[in-house]
Amino acid sequence: MVSNLGILLKPEVIGKAKTFGVSFFVSSTADQYAGETDRGGYGTLALLKVLHGQIDTGSRARMLDLLDIGRPAAHYVSEQTRGVQMPSVWGVNLYGHMPLFGNPHATDNPTSSLLGITGIPPASPAGQAISCHSSEPYKLMFATEHELTAESLFLVLSKFVDRLVDIPDAVGVFIGGVWQSLEKGTRRHSNSFARVELSATCIALLLQSSQKDSASRDCIMGLAHEIVVEIEHLLSQIVTGLRENPCSLSRHGIPDLFYLPQRISRILGWAGAALHLARELGLSDAAMRATLEEMSGHLTEHYANVCAGMSEDEAPFWAAFLTAINTDELNGLGELVVSTLINVLIEHDARLARPLLSAEDVFDYLKARADKDLAALKSLSSSPSETLALALLICERHSLRDELDNNLARLDHAHFNIFIPQSYLEFSQPFVRNGINHVFQIGHSVWTVEDVVQRWEATCRPQLVRDTSLRNPATRIGALCASLIFPDRLPWFLLSDQ
Repeated sequence: MVSNLGILLKPEVIGKAKTFGVSFFVSSTADQYAGETDRGGYGTLALLKVLHGQIDTGSRARMLDLLDIGRPAAHYVSEQTRGVQMPSVWGVNLYGHMPLFGNPHATDNPTSSLLGITGIPPASPAGQAISCHSSEPYKLMFATEHELTAESLFLVLSKFVDRLVDIPDAVGVFIGGVWQSLEKGTRRHSNSFARVELSATCIALLLQSSQKDSASRDCIMGLAHEIVVEIEHLLSQIVTGLRENPCSLSRHGIPDLFYLPQRISRILGWAGAALHLARELGLSDAAMRATLEEMSGHLTEHYANVCAGMSEDEAPFWAAFLTAINTDELNGLGELVVSTLINVLIEHDARLARPLLSAEDVFDYLKARADKDLAALKSLSSSPSETLALALLICERHSLRDELDNNLARLDHAHFNIFIPQSYLEFSQPFVRNGINHVFQIGHSVWTVEDVVQRWEATCRPQLVRDTSLRNPATRIGALCASLIFPDRLPWFLLSDQ
Protein backbone atom coordinates (compact mmCIF):
# COMPACT_ATOMS: atom_id res chain seq x y z
CA MET A 1 0.00 0.00 0.00
CA VAL A 2 2.87 2.37 0.72
CA SER A 3 4.37 1.78 -2.71
CA ASN A 4 0.98 2.57 -4.30
CA LEU A 5 0.04 5.48 -2.08
CA GLY A 6 -0.84 7.53 -5.13
CA ILE A 7 -4.00 5.45 -5.54
CA LEU A 8 -5.31 6.97 -2.30
CA LEU A 9 -4.57 10.55 -3.26
CA LYS A 10 -6.91 11.08 -6.21
CA PRO A 11 -8.02 14.72 -6.31
CA GLU A 12 -11.65 13.71 -6.97
CA VAL A 13 -11.96 11.89 -3.61
CA ILE A 14 -9.83 13.97 -1.24
CA GLY A 15 -12.01 15.78 1.27
CA LYS A 16 -15.29 14.10 0.41
CA ALA A 17 -17.46 12.60 3.12
CA LYS A 18 -16.52 9.10 4.26
CA THR A 19 -13.26 9.15 2.33
CA PHE A 20 -11.06 6.55 4.00
CA GLY A 21 -7.63 6.99 5.51
CA VAL A 22 -4.86 4.54 6.23
CA SER A 23 -2.56 4.12 9.24
CA PHE A 24 0.35 1.78 9.85
CA PHE A 25 1.94 0.45 13.01
CA VAL A 26 5.07 -1.51 12.12
CA SER A 27 6.64 -3.37 15.04
CA SER A 28 10.21 -2.90 13.87
CA THR A 29 12.24 -1.30 11.12
CA ALA A 30 13.22 -3.28 8.05
CA ASP A 31 16.70 -4.02 9.42
CA GLN A 32 15.54 -5.14 12.88
CA TYR A 33 13.74 -8.11 14.37
CA ALA A 34 10.35 -7.74 16.04
CA GLY A 35 11.15 -9.34 19.38
CA GLU A 36 9.03 -11.70 21.45
CA THR A 37 8.62 -12.27 25.17
CA ASP A 38 6.96 -15.14 27.03
CA ARG A 39 3.73 -13.12 27.01
CA GLY A 40 3.81 -12.02 23.37
CA GLY A 41 5.53 -9.64 20.98
CA TYR A 42 6.90 -6.34 22.26
CA GLY A 43 4.78 -4.38 19.81
CA THR A 44 1.56 -6.26 20.60
CA LEU A 45 2.06 -5.93 24.34
CA ALA A 46 2.75 -2.20 24.03
CA LEU A 47 -0.45 -1.67 22.03
CA LEU A 48 -2.42 -3.62 24.64
CA LYS A 49 -0.93 -1.53 27.44
CA VAL A 50 -2.27 1.58 25.72
CA LEU A 51 -5.70 0.02 25.17
CA HIS A 52 -5.85 -1.11 28.82
CA GLY A 53 -4.86 2.37 30.01
CA GLN A 54 -1.50 1.31 31.47
CA ILE A 55 0.19 3.78 29.12
CA ASP A 56 -1.42 7.22 28.96
CA THR A 57 -1.46 8.68 25.45
CA GLY A 58 -1.94 12.20 26.79
CA SER A 59 -5.23 12.48 24.87
CA ARG A 60 -8.51 12.95 26.76
CA ALA A 61 -10.75 12.50 23.71
CA ARG A 62 -13.50 9.85 23.79
CA MET A 63 -11.94 7.78 21.01
CA LEU A 64 -8.37 7.05 19.94
CA ASP A 65 -7.13 6.41 16.42
CA LEU A 66 -4.13 4.26 15.55
CA LEU A 67 -1.77 7.25 15.58
CA ASP A 68 -2.90 8.15 19.12
CA ILE A 69 -2.30 4.56 20.21
CA GLY A 70 0.80 3.86 18.16
CA ARG A 71 3.03 6.76 19.13
CA PRO A 72 3.26 6.04 22.89
CA ALA A 73 3.34 2.29 22.18
CA ALA A 74 6.28 2.76 19.81
CA HIS A 75 8.10 4.89 22.39
CA TYR A 76 7.51 2.22 25.05
CA VAL A 77 8.93 -0.56 22.85
CA SER A 78 11.99 1.49 21.96
CA GLU A 79 12.56 2.26 25.65
CA GLN A 80 12.08 -1.35 26.78
CA THR A 81 14.45 -2.74 24.16
CA ARG A 82 16.94 0.16 24.46
CA GLY A 83 16.58 0.92 20.76
CA VAL A 84 17.11 -2.65 19.57
CA GLN A 85 13.52 -2.58 18.27
CA MET A 86 12.03 0.70 17.09
CA PRO A 87 8.45 0.59 15.78
CA SER A 88 7.21 3.00 13.12
CA VAL A 89 3.85 4.77 13.13
CA TRP A 90 2.56 6.49 10.03
CA GLY A 91 -0.77 7.54 8.59
CA VAL A 92 -2.60 9.59 6.00
CA ASN A 93 -6.10 10.79 6.73
CA LEU A 94 -8.20 11.90 3.80
CA TYR A 95 -11.47 12.44 5.60
CA GLY A 96 -11.25 13.03 9.32
CA HIS A 97 -10.66 11.36 12.64
CA MET A 98 -10.64 7.58 12.31
CA PRO A 99 -11.77 6.27 15.73
CA LEU A 100 -10.47 2.85 16.58
CA PHE A 101 -10.82 2.30 20.33
CA GLY A 102 -12.37 3.97 23.37
CA ASN A 103 -9.92 6.06 25.37
CA PRO A 104 -9.42 4.66 28.91
CA HIS A 105 -8.34 8.15 30.03
CA ALA A 106 -11.21 10.07 28.40
CA THR A 107 -12.87 12.85 30.40
CA ASP A 108 -16.30 14.43 30.15
CA ASN A 109 -14.69 17.81 29.70
CA PRO A 110 -12.36 17.63 26.71
CA THR A 111 -9.14 19.53 27.40
CA SER A 112 -6.31 20.69 25.28
CA SER A 113 -2.89 19.17 25.73
CA LEU A 114 -1.79 22.39 27.46
CA LEU A 115 -4.53 22.10 30.08
CA GLY A 116 -4.06 18.37 30.44
CA ILE A 117 -0.32 18.63 31.04
CA THR A 118 -0.01 21.87 33.00
CA GLY A 119 -3.42 22.50 34.53
CA ILE A 120 -3.48 25.95 32.87
CA PRO A 121 -6.42 26.79 30.55
CA PRO A 122 -5.15 28.05 27.17
CA ALA A 123 -7.47 31.07 27.25
CA SER A 124 -6.25 32.32 30.64
CA PRO A 125 -3.54 35.00 30.91
CA ALA A 126 -1.06 32.32 31.96
CA GLY A 127 -2.13 30.08 29.08
CA GLN A 128 -1.69 32.88 26.58
CA ALA A 129 1.76 33.61 28.00
CA ILE A 130 3.01 30.09 27.30
CA SER A 131 0.73 28.74 24.54
CA CYS A 132 3.12 29.66 21.72
CA HIS A 133 5.61 27.17 23.17
CA SER A 134 3.14 24.61 24.50
CA SER A 135 4.62 21.83 22.39
CA GLU A 136 7.76 21.80 24.55
CA PRO A 137 6.14 20.47 27.76
CA TYR A 138 4.11 18.07 25.61
CA LYS A 139 7.36 16.62 24.24
CA LEU A 140 8.44 15.87 27.80
CA MET A 141 5.64 13.31 28.03
CA PHE A 142 7.34 11.19 25.36
CA ALA A 143 10.97 11.92 26.21
CA THR A 144 13.25 9.01 27.00
CA GLU A 145 14.63 8.47 30.48
CA HIS A 146 18.02 9.86 29.47
CA GLU A 147 16.36 13.00 28.11
CA LEU A 148 14.52 13.69 31.38
CA THR A 149 17.51 14.73 33.47
CA ALA A 150 17.29 17.49 36.05
CA GLU A 151 19.38 19.72 33.80
CA SER A 152 17.20 19.20 30.72
CA LEU A 153 13.97 19.65 32.70
CA PHE A 154 15.28 22.84 34.25
CA LEU A 155 16.38 24.16 30.87
CA VAL A 156 12.93 23.59 29.32
CA LEU A 157 10.70 24.54 32.24
CA SER A 158 12.62 27.58 33.48
CA LYS A 159 11.67 29.43 30.27
CA PHE A 160 7.98 28.97 31.14
CA VAL A 161 8.57 29.96 34.77
CA ASP A 162 10.14 33.23 33.56
CA ARG A 163 7.05 33.97 31.43
CA LEU A 164 4.65 33.22 34.30
CA VAL A 165 6.50 34.80 37.21
CA ASP A 166 4.46 38.03 37.16
CA ILE A 167 1.07 36.26 36.96
CA PRO A 168 -0.25 35.50 40.48
CA ASP A 169 -0.09 31.78 41.42
CA ALA A 170 0.62 30.75 37.81
CA VAL A 171 4.09 29.28 38.44
CA GLY A 172 2.87 26.98 41.19
CA VAL A 173 -0.04 25.72 39.10
CA PHE A 174 2.19 25.17 36.06
CA ILE A 175 4.94 23.25 37.89
CA GLY A 176 2.39 21.24 39.88
CA GLY A 177 0.63 20.23 36.66
CA VAL A 178 3.87 19.22 34.95
CA TRP A 179 4.88 17.14 37.97
CA GLN A 180 1.53 15.34 37.93
CA SER A 181 2.00 14.58 34.23
CA LEU A 182 5.57 13.26 34.56
CA GLU A 183 5.75 11.50 37.90
CA LYS A 184 4.10 8.23 36.85
CA GLY A 185 6.61 7.75 34.07
CA THR A 186 9.55 8.09 36.45
CA ARG A 187 8.60 4.80 38.12
CA ARG A 188 9.65 2.98 34.95
CA HIS A 189 13.13 4.54 34.96
CA SER A 190 16.21 2.48 35.77
CA ASN A 191 17.28 5.27 38.16
CA SER A 192 15.29 4.45 41.28
CA PHE A 193 15.70 8.04 42.50
CA ALA A 194 14.15 9.50 39.32
CA ARG A 195 10.90 10.46 41.06
CA VAL A 196 12.79 12.13 43.92
CA GLU A 197 14.93 14.07 41.45
CA LEU A 198 11.84 15.15 39.48
CA SER A 199 10.21 16.46 42.67
CA ALA A 200 13.42 18.23 43.73
CA THR A 201 13.82 19.80 40.29
CA CYS A 202 10.26 21.13 40.43
CA ILE A 203 10.91 22.53 43.92
CA ALA A 204 14.08 24.24 42.66
CA LEU A 205 12.09 25.80 39.81
CA LEU A 206 9.66 27.26 42.35
CA LEU A 207 12.33 28.73 44.61
CA GLN A 208 12.45 32.27 43.19
CA SER A 209 8.66 32.71 43.27
CA SER A 210 8.17 31.08 46.69
CA GLN A 211 8.13 34.30 48.72
CA LYS A 212 5.57 36.16 46.64
CA ASP A 213 3.41 33.33 45.30
CA SER A 214 1.28 31.26 47.69
CA ALA A 215 0.71 28.55 45.08
CA SER A 216 4.48 28.12 44.73
CA ARG A 217 4.89 27.78 48.50
CA ASP A 218 2.06 25.28 48.72
CA CYS A 219 3.49 23.28 45.83
CA ILE A 220 6.95 23.24 47.44
CA MET A 221 5.50 21.89 50.67
CA GLY A 222 3.48 19.25 48.84
CA LEU A 223 6.46 18.08 46.78
CA ALA A 224 8.69 18.06 49.88
CA HIS A 225 6.21 15.69 51.49
CA GLU A 226 6.39 13.48 48.38
CA ILE A 227 10.19 13.39 48.68
CA VAL A 228 10.06 12.34 52.34
CA VAL A 229 7.61 9.51 51.61
CA GLU A 230 9.53 8.35 48.54
CA ILE A 231 12.93 8.42 50.28
CA GLU A 232 11.54 6.38 53.17
CA HIS A 233 10.34 3.79 50.64
CA LEU A 234 13.63 3.77 48.71
CA LEU A 235 15.76 3.38 51.84
CA SER A 236 13.69 0.35 52.83
CA GLN A 237 14.30 -1.18 49.39
CA ILE A 238 18.03 -0.53 49.60
CA VAL A 239 18.25 -2.11 53.05
CA THR A 240 16.33 -5.16 51.81
CA GLY A 241 18.81 -5.46 48.95
CA LEU A 242 21.76 -5.21 51.35
CA ARG A 243 20.28 -7.93 53.54
CA GLU A 244 19.99 -10.27 50.58
CA ASN A 245 23.33 -9.29 49.04
CA PRO A 246 25.77 -7.06 50.95
CA CYS A 247 27.46 -6.15 47.64
CA SER A 248 24.23 -4.93 46.00
CA LEU A 249 25.42 -1.30 45.88
CA SER A 250 28.46 -2.30 43.84
CA ARG A 251 27.15 -3.57 40.53
CA HIS A 252 29.17 -2.05 37.70
CA GLY A 253 32.60 -3.63 38.10
CA ILE A 254 35.62 -1.45 37.38
CA PRO A 255 33.66 1.82 36.86
CA ASP A 256 32.56 1.56 40.49
CA LEU A 257 36.10 2.42 41.55
CA PHE A 258 35.00 5.95 40.66
CA TYR A 259 31.20 5.90 40.88
CA LEU A 260 30.52 3.79 43.99
CA PRO A 261 31.56 6.48 46.52
CA GLN A 262 29.34 8.95 44.69
CA ARG A 263 26.43 6.49 44.68
CA ILE A 264 26.73 6.06 48.44
CA SER A 265 26.98 9.82 48.98
CA ARG A 266 23.82 10.38 46.95
CA ILE A 267 21.85 7.76 48.87
CA LEU A 268 22.88 9.18 52.23
CA GLY A 269 22.63 12.77 50.98
CA TRP A 270 19.03 12.32 49.90
CA ALA A 271 18.34 10.54 53.19
CA GLY A 272 19.77 13.52 55.06
CA ALA A 273 17.70 15.89 52.91
CA ALA A 274 14.56 13.90 53.73
CA LEU A 275 15.33 14.20 57.45
CA HIS A 276 15.70 17.97 57.06
CA LEU A 277 12.45 18.17 55.07
CA ALA A 278 10.59 16.05 57.62
CA ARG A 279 11.65 18.50 60.32
CA GLU A 280 10.54 21.48 58.22
CA LEU A 281 7.16 19.82 57.60
CA GLY A 282 6.66 18.63 61.17
CA LEU A 283 6.67 14.96 60.13
CA SER A 284 7.97 12.04 62.17
CA ASP A 285 11.34 10.73 61.00
CA ALA A 286 11.51 7.77 63.42
CA ALA A 287 10.98 5.10 60.75
CA MET A 288 13.55 6.66 58.44
CA ARG A 289 16.16 6.87 61.18
CA ALA A 290 15.54 3.23 62.09
CA THR A 291 16.10 2.22 58.47
CA LEU A 292 19.26 4.32 58.30
CA GLU A 293 20.47 2.66 61.49
CA GLU A 294 20.29 -0.75 59.82
CA MET A 295 21.82 0.57 56.60
CA SER A 296 24.74 2.07 58.50
CA GLY A 297 25.66 -1.37 59.80
CA HIS A 298 25.95 -2.72 56.27
CA LEU A 299 27.91 0.32 55.08
CA THR A 300 30.43 0.30 57.91
CA GLU A 301 30.99 -3.44 57.51
CA HIS A 302 31.23 -3.70 53.72
CA TYR A 303 31.89 -0.20 52.32
CA ALA A 304 34.00 1.56 54.96
CA ASN A 305 37.00 2.11 52.67
CA VAL A 306 35.04 3.42 49.69
CA CYS A 307 32.17 5.37 51.21
CA ALA A 308 33.46 8.87 50.42
CA GLY A 309 36.13 11.09 48.95
CA MET A 310 36.19 10.65 45.18
CA SER A 311 34.58 13.75 43.70
CA GLU A 312 33.63 17.31 44.59
CA ASP A 313 30.13 16.30 43.46
CA GLU A 314 29.74 14.56 46.83
CA ALA A 315 30.07 17.74 48.91
CA PRO A 316 26.43 18.93 49.02
CA PHE A 317 25.24 15.40 49.73
CA TRP A 318 27.60 15.06 52.67
CA ALA A 319 26.55 18.49 53.91
CA ALA A 320 22.91 17.38 53.88
CA PHE A 321 23.62 14.05 55.57
CA LEU A 322 26.15 15.12 58.20
CA THR A 323 24.03 18.05 59.40
CA ALA A 324 20.88 15.91 59.59
CA ILE A 325 22.22 13.16 61.87
CA ASN A 326 23.33 13.16 65.47
CA THR A 327 26.95 12.25 66.14
CA ASP A 328 26.00 9.42 68.50
CA GLU A 329 23.72 7.51 66.10
CA LEU A 330 24.01 5.31 63.01
CA ASN A 331 26.86 3.21 64.41
CA GLY A 332 29.32 6.07 64.06
CA LEU A 333 28.70 6.41 60.32
CA GLY A 334 29.09 10.19 60.45
CA GLU A 335 32.54 9.90 62.02
CA LEU A 336 33.50 7.27 59.43
CA VAL A 337 32.50 9.57 56.57
CA VAL A 338 34.30 12.62 57.94
CA SER A 339 37.47 10.70 58.78
CA THR A 340 37.45 9.12 55.30
CA LEU A 341 37.09 12.54 53.69
CA ILE A 342 39.95 13.90 55.80
CA ASN A 343 42.26 10.99 54.96
CA VAL A 344 41.55 11.21 51.22
CA LEU A 345 42.00 14.99 51.15
CA ILE A 346 45.33 14.74 52.94
CA GLU A 347 46.59 11.81 50.84
CA HIS A 348 45.74 13.47 47.52
CA ASP A 349 46.51 17.11 48.29
CA ALA A 350 42.77 18.00 48.38
CA ARG A 351 42.52 17.08 44.70
CA LEU A 352 39.10 15.43 44.36
CA ALA A 353 37.68 15.03 40.87
CA ARG A 354 36.06 18.17 39.55
CA PRO A 355 32.24 18.26 39.41
CA LEU A 356 30.66 16.42 36.48
CA LEU A 357 33.95 14.87 35.39
CA SER A 358 33.38 13.34 31.95
CA ALA A 359 33.44 9.56 31.58
CA GLU A 360 36.39 9.89 29.20
CA ASP A 361 38.49 11.42 32.00
CA VAL A 362 37.58 8.97 34.76
CA PHE A 363 40.36 6.46 34.02
CA ASP A 364 43.00 9.21 33.84
CA TYR A 365 41.85 10.57 37.19
CA LEU A 366 41.93 7.14 38.88
CA LYS A 367 45.39 6.45 37.46
CA ALA A 368 46.66 9.83 38.65
CA ARG A 369 45.40 9.07 42.16
CA ALA A 370 46.97 5.61 42.14
CA ASP A 371 50.30 7.02 40.90
CA LYS A 372 50.21 10.02 43.29
CA ASP A 373 50.71 12.15 40.20
CA LEU A 374 49.82 15.58 41.58
CA ALA A 375 50.37 17.33 38.24
CA ALA A 376 47.87 15.07 36.50
CA LEU A 377 45.45 15.35 39.42
CA LYS A 378 45.58 19.13 39.20
CA SER A 379 44.22 19.15 35.64
CA LEU A 380 41.29 16.88 36.57
CA SER A 381 40.33 18.37 39.94
CA SER A 382 38.80 21.53 41.33
CA SER A 383 40.61 24.21 43.24
CA PRO A 384 39.53 25.74 45.53
CA SER A 385 37.76 22.77 47.16
CA GLU A 386 34.44 23.10 48.98
CA THR A 387 34.78 19.54 50.30
CA LEU A 388 37.90 20.60 52.23
CA ALA A 389 35.98 23.58 53.66
CA LEU A 390 33.19 21.22 54.74
CA ALA A 391 35.64 18.82 56.42
CA LEU A 392 37.30 21.70 58.30
CA LEU A 393 34.02 23.08 59.60
CA ILE A 394 32.32 19.83 60.53
CA CYS A 395 35.25 17.83 61.98
CA GLU A 396 34.67 19.22 65.47
CA ARG A 397 31.22 17.60 65.66
CA HIS A 398 32.88 14.21 65.28
CA SER A 399 35.86 14.88 67.56
CA LEU A 400 38.29 14.91 64.64
CA ARG A 401 39.69 18.43 64.95
CA ASP A 402 42.98 17.30 66.48
CA GLU A 403 43.52 14.72 63.74
CA LEU A 404 43.04 17.34 61.06
CA ASP A 405 45.17 19.93 62.86
CA ASN A 406 48.03 17.46 63.17
CA ASN A 407 48.00 16.83 59.41
CA LEU A 408 47.16 20.29 58.12
CA ALA A 409 50.77 20.97 57.18
CA ARG A 410 50.51 18.24 54.53
CA LEU A 411 47.87 20.41 52.84
CA ASP A 412 50.10 23.48 52.74
CA HIS A 413 49.03 25.92 49.96
CA ALA A 414 45.77 24.04 49.31
CA HIS A 415 42.87 26.38 48.54
CA PHE A 416 39.28 25.98 49.72
CA ASN A 417 36.23 28.18 49.54
CA ILE A 418 32.80 28.89 50.98
CA PHE A 419 30.34 30.55 48.60
CA ILE A 420 27.30 32.20 50.18
CA PRO A 421 24.76 33.87 47.88
CA GLN A 422 23.32 37.26 48.57
CA SER A 423 19.90 35.61 48.68
CA TYR A 424 19.14 31.90 48.69
CA LEU A 425 16.13 32.65 46.49
CA GLU A 426 18.67 32.73 43.63
CA PHE A 427 20.28 29.42 44.58
CA SER A 428 18.59 27.38 41.85
CA GLN A 429 19.87 29.49 38.97
CA PRO A 430 22.47 27.85 36.69
CA PHE A 431 24.88 30.62 37.69
CA VAL A 432 24.39 32.33 41.04
CA ARG A 433 25.77 35.75 40.23
CA ASN A 434 25.26 37.62 43.50
CA GLY A 435 27.15 36.51 46.58
CA ILE A 436 30.51 36.36 48.33
CA ASN A 437 33.11 33.71 47.63
CA HIS A 438 35.20 33.30 50.78
CA VAL A 439 38.53 31.83 49.60
CA PHE A 440 41.16 30.48 51.97
CA GLN A 441 44.65 29.05 51.58
CA ILE A 442 46.27 26.77 54.11
CA GLY A 443 49.54 28.33 55.23
CA HIS A 444 48.26 31.85 54.54
CA SER A 445 46.23 33.01 57.57
CA VAL A 446 44.99 29.45 58.04
CA TRP A 447 47.21 27.32 60.29
CA THR A 448 44.60 25.42 62.31
CA VAL A 449 40.96 24.41 62.11
CA GLU A 450 40.22 27.14 64.66
CA ASP A 451 41.34 29.80 62.17
CA VAL A 452 38.64 28.65 59.74
CA VAL A 453 36.00 28.45 62.47
CA GLN A 454 36.76 32.01 63.57
CA ARG A 455 36.46 33.29 60.00
CA TRP A 456 33.16 31.42 59.65
CA GLU A 457 31.79 32.97 62.84
CA ALA A 458 33.02 36.47 62.03
CA THR A 459 32.08 36.68 58.35
CA CYS A 460 30.05 33.78 56.97
CA ARG A 461 27.46 33.22 59.68
CA PRO A 462 26.51 36.94 59.86
CA GLN A 463 26.01 36.88 56.10
CA LEU A 464 23.57 33.98 56.49
CA VAL A 465 21.75 35.79 59.30
CA ARG A 466 21.27 38.84 57.09
CA ASP A 467 19.57 36.75 54.39
CA THR A 468 15.95 37.14 55.49
CA SER A 469 14.76 34.68 52.83
CA LEU A 470 16.16 31.83 54.97
CA ARG A 471 13.49 32.50 57.58
CA ASN A 472 10.99 30.99 55.17
CA PRO A 473 10.83 27.15 55.27
CA ALA A 474 10.06 27.10 51.53
CA THR A 475 13.37 28.86 50.82
CA ARG A 476 15.35 26.41 52.93
CA ILE A 477 13.63 23.45 51.27
CA GLY A 478 14.11 24.90 47.79
CA ALA A 479 17.78 25.75 48.32
CA LEU A 480 18.54 22.30 49.74
CA CYS A 481 16.89 20.59 46.75
CA ALA A 482 18.71 22.90 44.33
CA SER A 483 22.09 21.94 45.83
CA LEU A 484 21.41 18.22 45.34
CA ILE A 485 20.14 18.70 41.79
CA PHE A 486 23.08 20.95 40.89
CA PRO A 487 25.94 19.62 43.07
CA ASP A 488 28.30 22.49 42.26
CA ARG A 489 26.97 24.48 45.23
CA LEU A 490 26.71 23.76 48.97
CA PRO A 491 23.80 24.59 51.28
CA TRP A 492 26.05 26.24 53.88
CA PHE A 493 23.05 27.50 55.83
CA LEU A 494 22.65 23.94 57.15
CA LEU A 495 25.83 24.46 59.17
CA SER A 496 24.75 27.78 60.62
CA ASP A 497 23.09 26.15 63.64
CA GLN A 498 25.63 23.32 64.08
